[in-house]
Order: sequence, then structure tokens, then C-alpha cells
Amino acid sequence: MAEAPAFYSVLIAEEADLRPADIARALAAARQVPFQDMMHSARRCWGIVEERLGKAEAAAAAAALSGAGLRAAAIPGSLVSELPEAEPVLRMQFSSDGLFPETRAGGGRVPWTRLALIAAAGFRQAEAPKPAAGEALEPAKKLLKLGFTLATGLPTSLGLGKPPLAPTAPGAELILFLDLVLRDPERRLRIEGARFDFSGLKKRMLYDVLGNCRQLTADLAAAAPAARRNRGARVFIESRPLREMGYDALSDLERECRWLRTLEALRP
Repeated sequence: MAEAPAFYSVLIAEEADLRPADIARALAAARQVPFQDMMHSARRCWGIVEERLGKAEAAAAAAALSGAGLRAAAIPGSLVSELPEAEPVLRMQFSSDGLFPETRAGGGRVPWTRLALIAAAGFRQAEAPKPAAGEALEPAKKLLKLGFTLATGLPTSLGLGKPPLAPTAPGAELILFLDLVLRDPERRLRIEGARFDFSGLKKRMLYDVLGNCRQLTADLAAAAPAARRNRGARVFIESRPLREMGYDALSDLERECRWLRTLEALRP
């Protein structure tokens, strides 16, 4: 029985080289395709440029990136880290001894030395449009209009009210996440801003979710200085505008976390 082919992944090897425009430009030149064709995937790669490539194709992509001044590597796909399932955290206390997260499975102390990665993300998500008032009764209204016309011979507009106004354009909801990846054994705790009790911040607790996420991220980073921080966490800690994060969806955060954990595992 023939063995399944081994797939390879292409990774950016240093966080400073995660520059989507440069990644897209290098791959577009190497493959002789328009820059725009590569830009979307480069912007969403979050350090894992490509996956499930043949060995030669992965080596060629890594060489093109390296030739453009971006430190990159082609590695077996089996070496790319996968994340444990995220455990939603309801509330959390912390002290000099560690953090005490409360999940649906219970609580317990987590020493600060176990905190390997602090990863935050914020993005706008379009809200689902709400139906206009009376829209659910539309089939019944059509039958009523028909009956009115048959019975009176008059146009339906004389006997029924005006149609409901079109719904207003939906807004964009701010979604905030903070993932804490632990080591020995690996575990992932997830704080969702809209569903988290920030009372553990005590006197530092603010009146808005965004401010509390910033404060919590800064406190965790100060208590665990050896923990790696993703781009979103650095934006929070440095009080930079949320738009500088660059995430479009939760999948972006998870892909970035896989990349950062892989770099950590491959570090000598």
C-alpha cells in the first residue's frame, strides 16, 4: 500500500517579517501572477503563508520569500502546531501566585510560568438585518389584499395601510477575544469580552468592554513577562487604535496562535 504524500507548510520565521504586502509581492513575482491575486491570501496568512504543499513547491516559496528579505522556512506540515479546544472563561481572579480562571469545568490555580501566549483580537462583525415590522405577516396580507379587491372592485391601496418601511442598514458589532495558551500541559482559555465578568480587575475595572479588555491584557502581560504576545495583545498594551490589529474573524486569531506556537516549538 502506497504511503500518503507528506505535505509541507511555509512559515514566516520572525514576527518582524510578517509584512503582507511584501509577502504578496515576493510570491507574485516568483509565480508571475498579478500582485492583487496574492494580496488577499497574504493578508490572511498570519505567519503561515501556505499549507499542504509538496516539498519542492514549499521550498521554492520559502526561497522566494527569503530572496525578498523575509526570513521564511518550509517545514513538514506535521510540525505546525494545532491548538487545544478553547475553554470559555466566565470570570477570573489573579494574584502574585498565578491566575484563577473559572470555567464551566471548575476553577483552580494556574502558575504564571505556565502562561505561554497572550493573544488578543478585536474586529467588527456585521449584525444580521432585522425584519421590518409586519414583514412576517406578508403572505397573509397578500391574501387579504386579493380578497378586498374581489369583494369591492377597488384597488388594494384604498383599504390597507402602507407597507412597512425598509429596515435600516445593519450596524457592526465589536467582537473582542483574549486567548491564553498554557503549557505543561497545553491548554487554551478563552475570554470573550461580551460574556466575561471583569470584576476581578477590582478598582481598575472600567465602564466599557474594550477598556476592560485592554486593562486585563496589560495586567496579564505584566504578571507574566515571559509569555509571548500576539499583535492584538501588543495593540491593547500600547493603547493603539483597534484598527491596527488587522483581524477580520476569529479564524485569523487562531491561525496566528498556531504560527506563534510553532515558532516557539521550533526555537532552539
